[in-house]
Amino acid sequence: GYFEGSRRFFPLDGSKSRVKVELLEKNFSQSFESNTGGIITIANETTVEFDANTIQKEDGQTYTGEVQIAAKWMDPTATSTFDQMPGNLQGVNQLNEEVALQTYGMVAVELQSPTGEALNIKTGETATLKMEVPQALLNNAPQEIPLWSYNEEYGLWQIDGTATLQNGSYVGEVSHFSFWNCDYPGELVEIDFTLLDEASSNPLPNTAVLISVISGASSGAGYTNEDGSLNGLVPANEALLLEVIGLCGEVIYSDEIGPFDADASLGNIAATLNENTLTITGTVGCDGVQLTGDAVVLISFDGYTVHHYTTDGTIDFSTTICSYPEEVIVTAVDLSNLNQSEVSTTAFSEPLNIGAINTCNGGTLSDLISMTIDGETRIYPLPVHLNSFSGYFVEYNSGQSYVGFGVYGDGVGSFGGPNGNQIEAISDGDWTFAGYFETLEVETYGEVGEKITGSFENINDFDGTTTEMTGFFIITRLQ
Repeated sequence: GYFEGSRRFFPLDGSKSRVKVELLEKNFSQSFESNTGGIITIANETTVEFDANTIQKEDGQTYTGEVQIAAKWMDPTATSTFDQMPGNLQGVNQLNEEVALQTYGMVAVELQSPTGEALNIKTGETATLKMEVPQALLNNAPQEIPLWSYNEEYGLWQIDGTATLQNGSYVGEVSHFSFWNCDYPGELVEIDFTLLDEASSNPLPNTAVLISVISGASSGAGYTNEDGSLNGLVPANEALLLEVIGLCGEVIYSDEIGPFDADASLGNIAATLNENTLTITGTVGCDGVQLTGDAVVLISFDGYTVHHYTTDGTIDFSTTICSYPEEVIVTAVDLSNLNQSEVSTTAFSEPLNIGAINTCNGGTLSDLISMTIDGETRIYPLPVHLNSFSGYFVEYNSGQSYVGFGVYGDGVGSFGGPNGNQIEAISDGDWTFAGYFETLEVETYGEVGEKITGSFENINDFDGTTTEMTGFFIITRLQ
């Protein structure tokens, strides 16, 4: 259900690297008839024009009939593009030289028949790709630019034609489809640096960094490793803008670097964190008596939920927030007795006191994931229901434990096996899995606000092992 994703990165010896890949959903939502051709709009002015009788099957035979199209445009000015694009902004030119790329836009396109058979452009034929250039890049956009297609085997872009600038869009001919990129190439140099918190001088791990050519387009992005370090290849002999992106998406550091005519080490870079720290206090109890066992309180604001665990009913912790909402939504669960509070709304304040939360006024816990392995049962309270791909997703994330699995479809029925469901991850101490449930039955599928319930057995891990287990989930349908 997704375009293939990948990332090319440069590890540092002796340390862990962070790599983030955001998959693009692959919806075959447009179509044309092969014997007439057609124009497909991907986004705004970004289009693909197919001539009549130019589509073939995988075996090279001419295809006749409906051609279904899945396509995505990736905005070269958006930070998210660097998590979505395959590889990185490096390619190989006609001389087999590795070069740095400045991107002016990318597309992903796939063709198939109504029965799911892979299709492509006929050998010797082309389609016309028109890719809109964002207004912010037009002033520096070259009149002619190379077209690059992505080589999945090597994780690099390879030069594969040219495009010309026509009325604010690059237009060129392409001979096949996967990922295409309009990029200006240049020489490469390697740089490295360590990112620190200016206030504490501590390393800033897992932090996004964006590097752009000041006179042109974006040309690189990555995440610092566990030690706050990052190294990679950037365009040589260009003035560059280095930006550090905070947890809330804002720029927390910006500086011009370069030009570099050789590899360079930038040393330490100190950034100022702008995220706000919120202290949250309160208690969890039952009819006025504070709990003495395990409990979890869920505090939601602006679409984000904080899970906080307590063993004595006391709530006193700090968390990062990106904005100041008018109100927060609070729910608490007594994990020993599986009782839950009513969902309550509290006006936002700083610091935030959520008061005394009563776990005996909301009844028995009704939303949960239960899993049993080797006689041990673990309960994950109040998982979230999300629409995703061609079905829905069930997710629990406490920050310490994670359970997530998807169901390809909606309604009741059997969704077991590799084509029916997929576990994104189960990570809870010694329970670490990635694969799919051998059997998964959805027994009830209510309307929005009602329950989705189901059961599952055995985990087939992607590493080839099978773990015997049983489990069930009860979750409120939100969408």
